[in-house]
Amino acid sequence: MDQSVSSQRRGAIRHAPFNLHFIWYALGLAVFGGFGMGAHLAFVIGFGYLPGASLSSMVQAHGHLQLLGWTGLFIIAVSSHVLPRLTNAKPIAPTRLNFMLWSIVLGLLFRTLGLLLVAYGTREAFGRTLVGVSGYLEGLGIALYLFILAQTIKKHNPQFGAAAAAGIKPFMVTSLLGWLVFALGNILVSTHFALGEALLIDPNWNSLVNEIFITLVLLPVCFAFSVNTFPIFLRLRAPYWPVARVTLLYSVSAVVRLTTLGFYTAGGNAFWLSVSLVAQLIQGLSILWFIWELDIARRKAPWFKKFRIEDERESRPPRKKAADYGQFGNFEWLLYGAYVCLAAAALGDVIYAGFELLRLGSPIGIDIIRHLYLLGFVTQLILGMAVRKIPGFLGRSYIVFPSLVNLSWVFIVLAVLCRVVPPVFWGRGEHVWLVRAWGTSGIWGLLAVVCLAVNLIATAKD
Repeated sequence: MDQSVSSQRRGAIRHAPFNLHFIWYALGLAVFGGFGMGAHLAFVIGFGYLPGASLSSMVQAHGHLQLLGWTGLFIIAVSSHVLPRLTNAKPIAPTRLNFMLWSIVLGLLFRTLGLLLVAYGTREAFGRTLVGVSGYLEGLGIALYLFILAQTIKKHNPQFGAAAAAGIKPFMVTSLLGWLVFALGNILVSTHFALGEALLIDPNWNSLVNEIFITLVLLPVCFAFSVNTFPIFLRLRAPYWPVARVTLLYSVSAVVRLTTLGFYTAGGNAFWLSVSLVAQLIQGLSILWFIWELDIARRKAPWFKKFRIEDERESRPPRKKAADYGQFGNFEWLLYGAYVCLAAAALGDVIYAGFELLRLGSPIGIDIIRHLYLLGFVTQLILGMAVRKIPGFLGRSYIVFPSLVNLSWVFIVLAVLCRVVPPVFWGRGEHVWLVRAWGTSGIWGLLAVVCLAVNLIATAKD
């Protein structure tokens, strides 16, 4: 028996510690790149200053840094740590993680610098080369991540009854497709820019590539982590609902929407646009279905009611709706706020598609919907999940400054309101104060991320 136990111990998998480098680079690129650049652009435009020659290039660089730098690196960091544990697979070698990190970070820096060099007309040929190389560097990092992710998903065979573990697989398969298509599209638009003479990456194709990342990577991953963690962190019901059906409807509608939108962008007729709008409407409805089934409104009993009558721990009852004792701040405010924005964005998709199909002109623009998804949902979800989950990866059961979590919620709510509300009223009279409010949106978002950065740095050092 002793020999058996010792052999099991020798055969046990020793999981690697959490790789914080991805988080530090994600925060650095967000503060000094994506959010910092966005705050500058919004302030310059909102307060009436003359934008420089690099305005459009900075907008494209800002968007790419936010997608692949801020959200993408966070996704890779957390999934690379969690998925091997879920599947009992060997930990990812540090050399592979470092290769992924540096390939993507260098690609992001090359692309940003290259776009700015071309915009200012300084060493234009060198700038175009940097942008072209950036697509392949990012593609290499993503390819390695995809290889590891595919192996992990293939081995993922949760035990019967493990609803949370089983629920994430359909979404991860969708994200696998999304990463692949995004990487290929990113290489194509970067190469086309490098070989051409335009001052910008083609706006229509660049927008489509960004939409691919949002729809097929960001949202499915966020849904997967919500299904996996919300029943525990927010004390919701277990995911015994038809996760696979919701995922199938969402994934099929998203793929049809993006494919037909691609045909239309390539010069197709209005038929493709109409099909894309129908798919967008169905996609929005599928997200609303997901929110309903996730039970964020707490319509049904939490998961533990199935196993015990009392919902409180005997000696020290936790907070009623968060299953902790407040040591992570009111992180749940960020999670609930994120899903309010997700519902608004999905409803916006339905309204936009419906009005455009009827040729009435949508009262809500695509830019508003996109920022509800990215700033309102994804960023707010990261702010909430990071302070709740990353301390555990580091062996901590707390966050150093719980009050900063609450403050980050205030800042991100201000950022979302200032970013999405004023554009609704533009063109309906002079509202200078609304333009000024819009101009501050980037600053509020930047402050929210700074709160997160301070908290994680302090917690890692504590």
